[in-house]
Amino acid sequence: MALLTFIKFEPSDGGTIIHARNMKGKPVTMETTHDYDKCQAGLFKINQGEFIQDALPFMSADEREFMLSGMTPEEWEALFPEQ
Repeated sequence: MALLTFIKFEPSDGGTIIHARNMKGKPVTMETTHDYDKCQAGLFKINQGEFIQDALPFMSADEREFMLSGMTPEEWEALFPEQ
């Protein structure tokens, strides 16, 4: 169970901007095409104890990981390159 009190969503023309913090505490953002209200409802469920994959099933694994760690798929690839 993750309590994501540091996550903020911002509506954008194309969907929603996710505001998070990386492992160093630096603010980072990622833009998605998901509906803002749907994201907010999912975040509420997470903060009530629901697992992130259950609360936000419409988000990709990369988007959910960004919310948890603040790392983009490119950063993960650089850290853990495929052999």
